Amino acid sequence: MHVAERLDYLEGFLEGKTITILAGLAKERLILHEKAFAASGSPSLKALVDGPFKESGEGVVDWSHTEADTVKRFLTYLYVCDYNAPWPTKRPSLLDDGPSLCKPSSRWEPQILKEEHGLEVPEVELATTDEPVEEFAAEPVEEVAEEVAEDLEEELKVSPDVADHVATHQAPFDPAITRPLTPIDKCIEVEQGDQEDHLAAGLFDKSEYPYREYCYIEPMLAHARLYALANYHLCPSLRTLALQRLVRVLDMVDCTQDHAVEEMNVLAKFVYDNTVPPHDGEEPMRKVISTFVALHYPRLLRRELEELFSQGGDLPRDVSRRISRRLYTMQQSIEAVLRENEDLRQEVDALRPKSKRHSKW
Repeated sequence: MHVAERLDYLEGFLEGKTITILAGLAKERLILHEKAFAASGSPSLKALVDGPFKESGEGVVDWSHTEADTVKRFLTYLYVCDYNAPWPTKRPSLLDDGPSLCKPSSRWEPQILKEEHGLEVPEVELATTDEPVEEFAAEPVEEVAEEVAEDLEEELKVSPDVADHVATHQAPFDPAITRPLTPIDKCIEVEQGDQEDHLAAGLFDKSEYPYREYCYIEPMLAHARLYALANYHLCPSLRTLALQRLVRVLDMVDCTQDHAVEEMNVLAKFVYDNTVPPHDGEEPMRKVISTFVALHYPRLLRRELEELFSQGGDLPRDVSRRISRRLYTMQQSIEAVLRENEDLRQEVDALRPKSKRHSKW
């Protein structure tokens, strides 16, 4: 949306009444023009001001169940079609001698759930190690080394004519999907308008915030929370924008750093706790997170992620499917190389008798 269009868009808001939004546990009072809800295109938001509900009669919308900062970003987007996001912060261990874990200021964390809501989060005891597991293929599929074949103890026999229409959530592994995993930055289509440098949106150059020195959990959670809220209130344009920006941040995550495991554990738990897969396909945010974990699985498989997986649910299922798919494409790549080598060997063997006959003359 160009500047002139935005101005015309905003001028229309000033003619209507205002409503009050109660945001966060503290019920912070925020003022919003009714027409911002009506013009959003969301039937859910429009019903809050025009429908036969308590909110439309009293002019007060209670969003105390949602973090105040997320509500503010949501309302900001309704006005200017953009939103602010936090910047990465220095890791605590680089500021003092404290712990290195970056604690997000999140109401979803177990400690806050316990203090504010009296909810006990069970601790899972696992006989695990903090040592990283041996990597089976950190490189792209195209660069898979020949020794990977030794790690595949059982050949994956997959029929290529398995029904393609089977939904992903209906089978533990859909063998019809035999292509390599989609790179994270290709999972969604980035609009041209979002290619610009929106400093206010928290889009930054990773050279200014090296991952080994900075915590990225706050910007990641900011985009994920806003995505969940936009998804709940049926705002597809905001949902797409938040997902695009999260993908950009994920592209800067260096999984060789230990704190990447902690951050991805928090992010994955939030995403899977606050999104629901559709009946006819994959949920976009879940697809991005599970693909990222599968692509970097050898480096991310530590105690934190194992504990999260031990709780069951959709995350370990989605990740295992993507790893299975990756193993299958590796198998196919290796078999193609072996077949090519066998063809070359046969060609060489076929040339050997001719060479011997020519040598007698």
